Amino acid sequence: LPDAQRDSNEEEAGNSEPSEPPAARYSAMATVEAVNREARVIKLAHGPVEALGWPAMTMDFGVADALDLGAIEPGQRIHFVMRRTDDGRYVVDEIHVQDGAPVTEVHDHD
Repeated sequence: LPDAQRDSNEEEAGNSEPSEPPAARYSAMATVEAVNREARVIKLAHGPVEALGWPAMTMDFGVADALDLGAIEPGQRIHFVMRRTDDGRYVVDEIHVQDGAPVTEVHDHD
């Protein structure tokens, strides 16, 4: 069994560079600037991504097919997680809205 486990781990690693495996994920805070649901692209003004040496900037990201963009709107403050694809692009695969529920949705019992 140890040989079988080692073989499956080597297959998962593929031909990746040791410094950045395919499963590496990076996160940052951002403000949503634009959402193109049809093209599955989101424009984010993000803070620094220290793990990649990126300064704060605004850029477009592809969005993973499994991610629902239905509730994502320009102006929202988010925390996002992205991964690097085999072709070197960065794709967002998690979005966590930080704004919370609008005050109008708070249950008031008056």
